[in-house]
Amino acid sequence: MLLTTGPRNQRGFLAAFKQAASAQQEAASALRDSFKKKVRVLAPLIYSSSRVKAAAKAAEDAKRRLAEEREARNAEKAETTRKMEAATTQYNTQRRALSAQLARAKQENEESTKEFQKLFEDRKQEAIREKAYMEKQLSLARGEVTKLKEQLQKSTEEVDQGRKERASLKRKLSDAERRISELQREIENFRREDSKGSQPDPEVSTRITNAVALNSSSNNSSCKSSRHVCTEVLGVAVLDSLAFGESLLVEGCSSFDATVNQTRTSSKKTTTRTTAAKTTTTTVAASRPTRTTTTRTSTRLAAGARGQARGTTKHPSPEPKVTFAFPCLA
Repeated sequence: MLLTTGPRNQRGFLAAFKQAASAQQEAASALRDSFKKKVRVLAPLIYSSSRVKAAAKAAEDAKRRLAEEREARNAEKAETTRKMEAATTQYNTQRRALSAQLARAKQENEESTKEFQKLFEDRKQEAIREKAYMEKQLSLARGEVTKLKEQLQKSTEEVDQGRKERASLKRKLSDAERRISELQREIENFRREDSKGSQPDPEVSTRITNAVALNSSSNNSSCKSSRHVCTEVLGVAVLDSLAFGESLLVEGCSSFDATVNQTRTSSKKTTTRTTAAKTTTTTVAASRPTRTTTTRTSTRLAAGARGQARGTTKHPSPEPKVTFAFPCLA
């Protein structure tokens, strides 16, 4: 099977083939012509010896011409054979070169295919690992969001409880202030009533007060002394009420301060955990150059957690502004 080596080489090969064919046809025609010439030359020799000589000479000339023609045909045949061999050699050389190029192209194609296959498998495995890592981070973020929601709910409940306690303490404080004002008015009334009468001796008042405290049923003093005793007893009761109100205010303030501190501590813990969750989510989002659906979901979850944390720490419970009716209690 002949392969096409090029238009120019093919034309040369066809030209050489045509030349060889024409040379063969000319040789065959020359042989036929020489035979006819021999017949024409030899026929008259039968009738004339002179013609035999002429025929011999003509035959010699014919042989010489035939030898020359044969040599020419052989030369043409050798030239044609040489050209055919050169064309065949060139064809084989080009075929070997093309075969080598084809083999190199096939090998390069196979190597490129293997390399692309390896790159595809590596990228596929990397994508699978990245997907698993992102799913793990997403589950951790979801768990953190759940914890933050629970902490937010707990903090909200604590804040509500603190507000309720603050309202209760405010009510107790208002009641205590009201009682203190009432007791203050009673003290002022007792002082006015006492200032209208005679001033008792302090030692006698102390003794009478102690006597009343020890045995109030055996007190047989005079009406004026009894009046002073009653005044002193009422004063002691008022002082006890004032001390009780002051202790109640101190206890309420300390309890409210403890509640406020606890609420602030829980809010700070929630803020710290929210900041840690935000940092973790930001680190996960930055480790991935391309934004996938998992990255967008984790970013949205982190944004929701930041919004909830802001809702937790944005409006802290303010400390109650306690106003005292007496400067001594401030």
